[in-house]
Amino acid sequence: MLTKAIEVAAAFELLAEVEGGQDLGPTQILKLLYYGQALSLTEKGRPLFDGKFEALPHGPVEPTVWQFIRDRGGFRTGWREHLVSMRVQLPDETWEIVRDVFKVFGGLTPIQLSNAARAELPCLEARDGKRWDGRSDQMIDECAIRDFYAEVLDDGMDVMQELLIAPEPDAPAWALPYRLGVNIKRLVGHPFLNDAFSRDLRRKVGLAEFPDDWRGFDFSPLQNRT
Repeated sequence: MLTKAIEVAAAFELLAEVEGGQDLGPTQILKLLYYGQALSLTEKGRPLFDGKFEALPHGPVEPTVWQFIRDRGGFRTGWREHLVSMRVQLPDETWEIVRDVFKVFGGLTPIQLSNAARAELPCLEARDGKRWDGRSDQMIDECAIRDFYAEVLDDGMDVMQELLIAPEPDAPAWALPYRLGVNIKRLVGHPFLNDAFSRDLRRKVGLAEFPDDWRGFDFSPLQNRT
């Protein structure tokens, strides 16, 4: 039986308190869940938990967890006590993904996390051109999530190999390829996009002439250079 989304949400909140000395807000919980699911689909080939995501104006939201939070006070703090009191027992592999995702994304603010997820293709495609504040409850396709993040990580790995960039010590193996992939694809609005670094990176790997916005054509630019 798959782990429930609310159990993984409780794990993120507990980890934030124990290792980060912080309380997570609803937006942070919901976006960390999304990235946990995305990395599990990409790296393990299976979901981290039993849950889907709606492409809402502020990014992906797992509806059962959002309902849990709303039923217990919403943006007030009552829901957090219920979440932590669950004392969930999760497989070691699940905890590993939770810790890795928290290492990479746990320091981002709610706005930064929303901007990250909204800049990436799965949420953009599910919203189908709607304005950022336009209402939508369209579900994000799991295959789209897996394929997109696999693409980003592959591009990042290609950059590392081409430019002989060493892996980061004490960081998840996917962390640096992910950040490099974000900059190669110039995901506008993403908190990991650094404009000067991105342009220099693309120049070094021969992508300086490619358009800034990758949404209009095929990904995998490193495999399709002419």
